[in-house]
Amino acid sequence: LLPRARRLFEELVISPGLQLLVPSNEQSGTLFDHSPNRFTGTPTGSPTFSTALEDFYGLTYDGSDDLVSFGAQSALNFERTQAFSVLVLFRQTSTTVNMLVGQYDISGGGNRGWQVSLSTFPNFRFILGNSVTDRIHVYETTIFSNNTIQLFGVVYTGSSAASGVTIYKNGASVALTTVTDALTATTVTTATSANIGAIVSGTSHFTGDIGLVAVLNRAVTAQEMKRFAALAGMI
Repeated sequence: LLPRARRLFEELVISPGLQLLVPSNEQSGTLFDHSPNRFTGTPTGSPTFSTALEDFYGLTYDGSDDLVSFGAQSALNFERTQAFSVLVLFRQTSTTVNMLVGQYDISGGGNRGWQVSLSTFPNFRFILGNSVTDRIHVYETTIFSNNTIQLFGVVYTGSSAASGVTIYKNGASVALTTVTDALTATTVTTATSANIGAIVSGTSHFTGDIGLVAVLNRAVTAQEMKRFAALAGMI
């Protein structure tokens, strides 16, 4: 790992509650999780090794059929009452609706689980739900440009309300727009894979580069988010 990536990785790998830590520095083949869970990620399609994220290595996803699957993992299958946080470093190259990371079930017309993704504006968004109507759906109000390296974080407090969500861009909290705030039912999925780069094969494929991804089963503090961004050289 190069200096900025190494500093952030070393901070995250000892963080309490770490459930997934993928630096995406493998040049080919399987991606390895450095959390205590030691999950393995299997590429589908042909995501290629990328050096476009400066000190952070990553994978380039083509927006067509690329993704990395970690299988259905109970440690990443969060109930609406469970606090959790997600951190992802990426560079989008196309303004399309696409998935960064999540464990989200769309089978049988359902929309259950969680996802961190991008809208067409583009805006960074977070969805946690049981269905298209029974869910939390918020996005950052500010539109950002393509081809810009971003470190985004999501913190969810387990409140079952949009007020319990904070989104951070490069260490600073951002204004949010609420699309839906009506979460009452379970968000636990059944046999749904945790994926990077798409919801499932053929749906919401990301176009661009994704580097480090981390998931923790607690609400990360604002001070921690600022520190993560500082270590990454984003502030």
